Amino acid sequence: QSLLKKSVDSQFLEETQHGYQFSHDKIQAAFQSLITADEKERIHFSIGRHILTLQTDVSLLQAAIHLNRAGEVYASSTHDKVELAAINLEASKYCECRSA
Repeated sequence: QSLLKKSVDSQFLEETQHGYQFSHDKIQAAFQSLITADEKERIHFSIGRHILTLQTDVSLLQAAIHLNRAGEVYASSTHDKVELAAINLEASKYCECRSA
């Protein structure tokens, strides 16, 4: 049984229309208190890269959020920084269209 399924079955996570979220902010805070800053960045990187594979406008925005939080784990080279800038540009275009 996957960790994700166990987390949902235990009601730590709940499935939403666009993925998963913690079932309560205190559960999220407890989880985040147990991991280091480096681990958080790696987790955000993994989530962001996975979300990019979904290839929708909403997923692009969510991916940008996670990849920006990944810090140097993601944007360690010039190529990575250019790629992240392109992702942010596309995500901002999506936001601009939604607010118009």
